[in-house]
Amino acid sequence: MKIPYICDMIIKFILAYLYKIIISNPWKLIFITTSIILWNFAGTIPNTSSTLTMLDSTHLDQSYQYIYKTIKDDKVVYNIYQSNVPLELPEGKLIISEYSSINVVLWILFVVSAIILCMLLLSSIYDDDSSWDFGEAFDYALSWFTRCYRDEKNGDYKYIYYAFGKLMLTSRYPNDKPNIRSLRSLRMLPDYEPKQEKRNKTIEKILKSV
Repeated sequence: MKIPYICDMIIKFILAYLYKIIISNPWKLIFITTSIILWNFAGTIPNTSSTLTMLDSTHLDQSYQYIYKTIKDDKVVYNIYQSNVPLELPEGKLIISEYSSINVVLWILFVVSAIILCMLLLSSIYDDDSSWDFGEAFDYALSWFTRCYRDEKNGDYKYIYYAFGKLMLTSRYPNDKPNIRSLRSLRMLPDYEPKQEKRNKTIEKILKSV
């Protein structure tokens, strides 16, 4: 299905606007994306578990102590596992679940990323050089669709700037820049269509009716 012309123009305008925002604020967007990804993955890694074979157990000073052995550097090492409550030991084995160290790393990276992001956002508020440049991005996107039509009347030239069928500026100079800051203000401008486009549409209607 063919996209209507005005919808196609709006989509291209939004893409041009977003492109300018991205290239003007790479670090902000990188840390926003990084923080979102880390937030979604931190804490989702399954806990690690290890199985220990208990050799003996004892109850001492309101603490339950379980003796088990491990092999380290080809040597038998005896260790004690303590608990405040008695543990069930099916077949004399204790399964210990530990919070994944990967989750810890992800949470640390998230906090660091969030702190850097907050610093960048605060700097964009108080420092013009670090701002989001929304106005510049709007000007950039609008410039892709702004057309200049030169009109002559009695030897006097005037330059007409228009976009999306709206008259933005009439000037005697060819390099003037329309002062449009939002799509809302653009929509409130008077409609405009160059004479040549009107002629072309009239010719197309005549040809279709033949």
